Amino acid sequence: MASVSLENVTKTFGRGRGRGAALDRFSLHAEREYVAVVGPSGCGKTTLLRLVAGLEVPDSGTVRIGGQDMRDVPPRRRDVSMVFQSDALYPHMSVRSNIAFPLRVRKVGRAEVDARIHWMAGQLGLEHLLQRRPRELSGGQRQRVALARAMIRRPAVLLLDEPLGHLDSGERLRARGLIRALHRELGGTTLHVTHDQEEAMALADRLVVMLDGQVRQSGPPWELYRHPRDRFVAQFLGSAPMNFVEGSLTADGEATAFDGGGLRVVFSSGRFPPSMAPAAAILGIRPEDVAFQAAERAETECATRDGAAGRAGGDRTVVEAVETVAGRRHVVIRTGAGARLLAEARDHAVPGPGASVDLHLPPDRVSVFSPGEHGRNLEVGSGGTERSAGTGL
Repeated sequence: MASVSLENVTKTFGRGRGRGAALDRFSLHAEREYVAVVGPSGCGKTTLLRLVAGLEVPDSGTVRIGGQDMRDVPPRRRDVSMVFQSDALYPHMSVRSNIAFPLRVRKVGRAEVDARIHWMAGQLGLEHLLQRRPRELSGGQRQRVALARAMIRRPAVLLLDEPLGHLDSGERLRARGLIRALHRELGGTTLHVTHDQEEAMALADRLVVMLDGQVRQSGPPWELYRHPRDRFVAQFLGSAPMNFVEGSLTADGEATAFDGGGLRVVFSSGRFPPSMAPAAAILGIRPEDVAFQAAERAETECATRDGAAGRAGGDRTVVEAVETVAGRRHVVIRTGAGARLLAEARDHAVPGPGASVDLHLPPDRVSVFSPGEHGRNLEVGSGGTERSAGTGL
């Protein structure tokens, strides 16, 4: 069975004070799914893969593949293939020989080897390259050969460590589609470590966000993006960072409102119980959810419930800068009270720097976090949204 389980695994490198654990009581279960693992450098992503592959031994905890404890199972006896960021091809071998190598060492018959090479080369567009040496290939071609070599023996578990990091954007997009198609074709479980969030969200059935050797949140990519468990996950995911505004939750009759940075957002009754107010809080909203338009009067307005408008505090709200990023227009907006918001323009009519604008923050697109760098989402885990932030472990 193509399953991978890590149960309370801890792995520490080095000794002495100040040495943190690469993995700290880490748990994860994956079975016949594509799991992408993201997180900042040093959070333990590659160590996770090396433990599954058997290249490292855990200090404590259990690693299982197909339900079997891997404690005394050497790497060669695990039904695992791994692709590194470096293609690690044998330079003296042809493409054909590189791809065939895992089958040759397992003494697979020639006819079966030839059939699998033919199929794999066809899937990855390598038919015309089989007689070449690695030095005669482009970076993208070498990476496809490395993928073919890892997948040709149809492992129960495929481990990918930044496999597309050296490819240009066009090759990366094509390789994504090939990897996903091959995963579906072969079945099994794939663990894919990457720094590219777009790549992770495009490929994964499940996204795992790591920090300091632990899982911060795990679940379907879109659920993590829309319902982050804490500020770390919220700011880590997204090509443009989530906006954060400091303020407080206040009672507004039977409902609750956020006030801060010259902004006021009133939430529907029951979303945040009035008993939570008053309390310091941080509003979070994605740039694509910030709506704005050129102001018709000097005093700008921001959205509250039911589309009604409430006054923004202080002086006028203005555009500070307009930037074009990857075909999208990003607009930096400053409120009269000094809060700055990044908005993503939806059309070509974008007010220029210095122009007054009206802001609209849809309450259903706003998250509210407790204070602190890793403040928790005050809505996730209370009420009906807990399923959106489940760890999936």
